[in-house]
Amino acid sequence: MSLPSSIIVNVQTDIPPFIDTSTGQNTALFLTEEVVATTPDEGAGSEETAQYRNTNAIDLEERIRPYYDANTVGTDLGPDSGAYSAAVAYFSQNPHPRTLYVGVRGEGEAVEEALGACLSKYQFYGVVIDHDMSDEDAMKAAAWVQAQIMLYGRSSSDPGIYDPTSDDDFAYELQAMSRAFAYAREDTMTDYPEMATISRTIGVDLRMPGSAITIGVQPLQSIQPSGFTQAQFHAITKKNCNVYQVIGPNPVVFPGVMANGLFIEDQFGIDFLQAYITLLAISGIERSRRLSQTDQGMNFLVGYLDTGLVQVVASGFLAPGYWDAATINGVVENGELLAKGYKIIAAPIRSLTPDQRAAGFGSNIGIALKGSGAIHCLNIYMPFNP
Repeated sequence: MSLPSSIIVNVQTDIPPFIDTSTGQNTALFLTEEVVATTPDEGAGSEETAQYRNTNAIDLEERIRPYYDANTVGTDLGPDSGAYSAAVAYFSQNPHPRTLYVGVRGEGEAVEEALGACLSKYQFYGVVIDHDMSDEDAMKAAAWVQAQIMLYGRSSSDPGIYDPTSDDDFAYELQAMSRAFAYAREDTMTDYPEMATISRTIGVDLRMPGSAITIGVQPLQSIQPSGFTQAQFHAITKKNCNVYQVIGPNPVVFPGVMANGLFIEDQFGIDFLQAYITLLAISGIERSRRLSQTDQGMNFLVGYLDTGLVQVVASGFLAPGYWDAATINGVVENGELLAKGYKIIAAPIRSLTPDQRAAGFGSNIGIALKGSGAIHCLNIYMPFNP
């Protein structure tokens, strides 16, 4: 009889917890107007019965519904609906998130109220509203998103966007919003590049090696490229507005920025890291069963966070480099090399006040993160001597 090998070597598999996605950071909402469900009338003529009849509309009581493919959205809300066009843009990207929420707004309801009502039922991170809603409503939606940890996109046919002298167009006014981005589009276009961009952005999992992307210079599946002139292009991009246009041989997103000039993928990465570090810290406290209120206990937490950040470096979002921002006392010095791509410092337990110790607090943790940056364009010098 053979005895088990575990007598000599005992190997146990420990699968780390999957990061909770209840914050909805890998989902988006498309907000549209409420559609009243209709069915074919009995005895109706063939021409009338051939028309599309909505039989599974979303009413205000339901308010918001999850979808997992574009065809079901078209079946429920109509193949000519903005929701279907947005869903096509969302689910055509590769990779794309698993879930899209479609929410509805009642007649006369403020757009902020509708968004809040949807959020009370489901968590989401990306927000796009129907193009049938006005730019005024779009600005109100952007202001609502500004108060949340979310991304908001809007494409607009406002001609002032590509007028360099305009200072009251949609893109110009949106520049005050750090959580919104805009596309300039011709008024004949009915697709949703903003929804495609959100899908492509939040479909990234920064815990996976090589997963980080640059939205600028990316192709968007199912989206029709614009045809702006070079002068219009320069006016558009000067206002931190995006275009999806043929540049060189292929249509690409350019420059891929938020209204405040930050790259879209960087805003997502910052938000991802905030949620990820929060959940890692909670997981570290819970999995330790009893984490001592000592420097050793804090070192355990630092090690736990370190393990998670190694994954983000492997994704390509963080990278080793020099800290060229201002010194942060007790954390990082200007000019200091962050050899890992980040630096984690826990203050000594003795820095806690008696009240903090009594309340069970740990000491403060500071984390300096060095972004990898991304090359969007470059100059090439090529002399030739025959």
